[in-house]
Amino acid sequence: MHALAEQLVWLSLTTALCGPVRELVRGSIGKNWTAYLVQKFDAHTVQDLSELTEGDLENAGLTEEQRRRLRTALNDHMRFLPKGRTQIQIKRDQVLRTVLDEIHREGGAPSLSNVLAATGTGNWAPRFAALGVRAWDDLLLLTDDDFAELGMTVLHVRRTQALLSRIRNETRQFGLSTLRHDAYPAAMRPLPEDVGAMLRRMNLSIYAQALAGHGVQSIEQLARSSHATLSASGVKLVQRRQLLSFARHRCAACT
Repeated sequence: MHALAEQLVWLSLTTALCGPVRELVRGSIGKNWTAYLVQKFDAHTVQDLSELTEGDLENAGLTEEQRRRLRTALNDHMRFLPKGRTQIQIKRDQVLRTVLDEIHREGGAPSLSNVLAATGTGNWAPRFAALGVRAWDDLLLLTDDDFAELGMTVLHVRRTQALLSRIRNETRQFGLSTLRHDAYPAAMRPLPEDVGAMLRRMNLSIYAQALAGHGVQSIEQLARSSHATLSASGVKLVQRRQLLSFARHRCAACT
């Protein structure tokens, strides 16, 4: 029964493709690749296919000849596509505009929920929370591999990183700090003198007792700690990166 369900899902992916994509893939490299490219890369449109790199296609298992034939077919097809943005691109821009309006009109940081919606992960909030994401700029501390482990495809990761980069640039133009690019945001000035003060400034006092139990009682000890030590203390991924970064900058500032 499970195998039948998988076959039905695979079939639905294939039939859900728009005609041009299905015909383009089938005509250039064979029909068996159609659903595979959709599932692996979430490539539902010709534009999606055109964003795939040679490395993407090679890693997917396409031979050099198959990659050449697919590129030729894509280039031929793209010449006949209407100029301008697609409906999908227009929708993405509309959602992004909501986020930018929060920055421009209200002069404040955008909400995490709107940024997640803009990246197409509005229903992934629990997944990000498990990594310690509490605000939109926590997303800046996640790597491509982190996003991939959450379930994002290659194209989704690239679009998400590009969108986050644009939001980061917009917020910095308005003088708003981001945790990744400012060693000490406004909330961290003046420099904290001990781990307790650092944790309080970051609203992470919940970890104070666990860290002390693992021998982390000073900023110097925190700076020398490993991710494994912080993880054993229950500190989530994003907060581990923040704490280690701030502690190491703090120690460097005192030398």
